[in-house]
Amino acid sequence: MGRLSAYNKRGVMIMPETNIKTQRKLNIHLSSDANTKTTLSTDDPLDNLDAETVSTAAESLVAKAILNDSKGNLLTTVVGADLVEITTQTLFG
Repeated sequence: MGRLSAYNKRGVMIMPETNIKTQRKLNIHLSSDANTKTTLSTDDPLDNLDAETVSTAAESLVAKAILNDSKGNLLTTVVGADLVEITTQTLFG
């Protein structure tokens, strides 16, 4: 059976509520001794992340002294982290 479509008065197809897309991103905020700030972003992070896991991983990266900002300054401090979730519902078009 095909999916039913609805159209408004102008003939534009109205999407059913099932057209919902969710995007997740993990942002880890770091800084350098030169007081510059950088964010590392990862799309589609694991579902079971918690603050302790992310903090431990970020501290491990900083301890390896392998991350630099765009000016070449070594990133030395983990400032924080955000787990961002964006839900988009297409209404029509």
